[in-house]
Amino acid sequence: MTAFGLGAGGAAKTIGEGLDREETKKARIARAAQAQNSINAQFKLYGQKREDEINDQLQDLIGSYRGMKLSDPQIAGLIQGGNATLEEVQKYYNAASDAGQNFSSLLNTVYGDGLTAESFTEKDFNTATQGYLGARLGPNRTPFSSPITVEYSQQLRDIYKASKMPTDFDESIMNTLNLKQIIQERIGTPNELPDDKKRMKELTAHMKNTHRSKMAAEVATATPPKFETNDANGIRATFLATKKDAFMDFATTDITGAITTSLEGSFDKAMSAFENLIASETNYLQTFNPLTGNIQFNQYNLDRYNESARSLGRFVHQDYKSRLKSRLTNRESAGTYTKATIKQAIQSGSLKRGDVFTFTKDNGTSKKGIFRGPDNTTTLGFNAYDTRSIEAIQAPMLIRVKAGTDGTTYEMYSAGN
Repeated sequence: MTAFGLGAGGAAKTIGEGLDREETKKARIARAAQAQNSINAQFKLYGQKREDEINDQLQDLIGSYRGMKLSDPQIAGLIQGGNATLEEVQKYYNAASDAGQNFSSLLNTVYGDGLTAESFTEKDFNTATQGYLGARLGPNRTPFSSPITVEYSQQLRDIYKASKMPTDFDESIMNTLNLKQIIQERIGTPNELPDDKKRMKELTAHMKNTHRSKMAAEVATATPPKFETNDANGIRATFLATKKDAFMDFATTDITGAITTSLEGSFDKAMSAFENLIASETNYLQTFNPLTGNIQFNQYNLDRYNESARSLGRFVHQDYKSRLKSRLTNRESAGTYTKATIKQAIQSGSLKRGDVFTFTKDNGTSKKGIFRGPDNTTTLGFNAYDTRSIEAIQAPMLIRVKAGTDGTTYEMYSAGN
């Protein structure tokens, strides 16, 4: 072989090796590109999956808030908090629903950036939803702050607080009582809200309606429940709450039902409060009475009526009678009148409801009384409480099995008999 041949052979070998290296490099590049493409595809797939998940979460949030019947502005203000905010809001929603309240109206919606309830549009709602997505997707993940702030009103906080308190009878009744106590603590302080007193009366009405609903449900029950301590507690609590409401504008009562404020100067108001309370609660009491109401005659209903009657007598009648006796005994007479002079005193206003006075009859005998007001149906022309008529004030009667029968006949009787 010539030197030329040897040189040519060496060159060919060198070229071949160079081509091999080039092919290997291209193969490596191709493999790397393929691997990168695979990685990019995986990232894209992951990114799409992530985007779908975030979109699903957003739709779930919107659906949950719509289920609570919230407005679009309220939803726009709440969705940025995600599931953590939803969990908290759900607790307040459940408490409001259990109390029979409209949840949306118990939220305070504060508008910013020049927005108002009237100017808020679908575009503003879409901006909020895009803000939710932008804060969770993409390379930048831009934080979004909604111009709408949603806050819990004081009324809603009260309802929620009451729902977390211990209950020991019918939960609705006792939760309502807890809520009344929370509001009661504000009344007469700088924290009192404009509608607190109105809400107190509405809540008492709600308690009574719950009692009625409970009775209606038990009519269809074949086996009546056993009357227990918690039942008695709920009944007493309802009558105490009603008494608090009756005296709320000018007096306070403690947890035992005792009036702790002096009634001096407002005794005429107190008389009216007692008398109106006795009349209304006596009517309410009859809804528990198997003898007059449309409910079954069984031991549970009997016990419930008797406990209601005792509560009304203890917290209202007894208090009323003792205050009348004390006033009649301890207060000096504001004047002495005859049949001829009392009419003029009434017309001039010198003798007012709640005043203690002395009335002298035509035969010369005198009697001390508490003036209740004019009364054209009597020969004297006025109505007053004296010692005898105060004693005659009848507390609600109880029910018992009539003596000497087979146990199926019942009668009304006075507690003292």
